[in-house]
Amino acid sequence: MIKITNMSEGQEDMFFIIVKDTIKILIDGGNNSKRCKEKLDDININIDEIDYIILTHTDQDHINGLLGLLKNRCENTVIVYNKFINGLISYKQAEKFEKLIQNREVIVPYKEYQDNAGDIIFLSINQRKKYPIKDEEVYITFLNPSKEKVEKLRYNYDYYKSTGKTKSNDAKIVNGSSIMFILEYDGKRVLFTGDGYIGDILPIINDLSNEESSAQTIKELDLIKLPHHGSLDNNKQLDELLTKMHCEKFIITN
Repeated sequence: MIKITNMSEGQEDMFFIIVKDTIKILIDGGNNSKRCKEKLDDININIDEIDYIILTHTDQDHINGLLGLLKNRCENTVIVYNKFINGLISYKQAEKFEKLIQNREVIVPYKEYQDNAGDIIFLSINQRKKYPIKDEEVYITFLNPSKEKVEKLRYNYDYYKSTGKTKSNDAKIVNGSSIMFILEYDGKRVLFTGDGYIGDILPIINDLSNEESSAQTIKELDLIKLPHHGSLDNNKQLDELLTKMHCEKFIITN
């Protein structure tokens, strides 16, 4: 019902997902456009038939493969991305990406009330707690980032634009802005984490697993994509997450 192909090679993220045999989702594009296209060809995917592209964050091992993929392609694909509140961003790869998607439909994960596009219902965490979840529908619930995290990211980009230098906390701010979400369909749930931090989503996990706070309680995950290639700093609170939501299957990219 949810078919996941891990196309990553080494330390990069690149996943292709098919839900309900019809909904096609690309999560990140890895480090190389040519390899991204070849990997999609290997599984007989027509690039122009991809329904959604989710860019978790702008590190090169997630964004590089998408830059070549989007040139004059995927014109009807919905983009899920941390689009900034005002204006263009300024890191070179991210700026190229925004120019490529400027005329496309974009879902922004840090909004309190989500817009929807195509066959997936997008929800904020508060919407997910109230929404009547139906087995026949496909849902993505955004757990991260918050609007505040995106604003911090924007501040770092502005600093880079004015000085040509990155701030000392840049890697943590960029990784911490990763789009982290739960994909669910027909009782199956998968947690994707980009290069985010498990500790950042623990309060939300606690809330979702608390039967008193939500009619749509989640007690189990079928799969977790471990964040940041298994980095200790990003995963050190995984044990706490697993006390709230049981899971026995994991993906690590490295």
